[in-house]
Amino acid sequence: MSESIQQELLMVNPQKLFVSKKYKKALQQTVHKFVIKKRLDKSAEKNLLQQTEAFVHSEAGEYVQTHFDPNYHLLLPFFERVVFTYCTKIVNTVIV
Repeated sequence: MSESIQQELLMVNPQKLFVSKKYKKALQQTVHKFVIKKRLDKSAEKNLLQQTEAFVHSEAGEYVQTHFDPNYHLLLPFFERVVFTYCTKIVNTVIV
């Protein structure tokens, strides 16, 4: 899927974009990278993945639509940064 098609789909139906294989895989890989970086266990990874999937289906579409600027970002890396930031927010909320 080309960048322009992804951007168009983001504006029309972000949920359809985020359930594509490419974005599901990016979500899983980003959560996995976060877990490795923070040295969390497998159960934490599974729980974090469930929470980020819920976030992607409920809030991420609107957030990415609002903050994504095609002049400065590519969509997939921007999505990965949003997911990583959300993982940080979840872990900091639980720990604090």
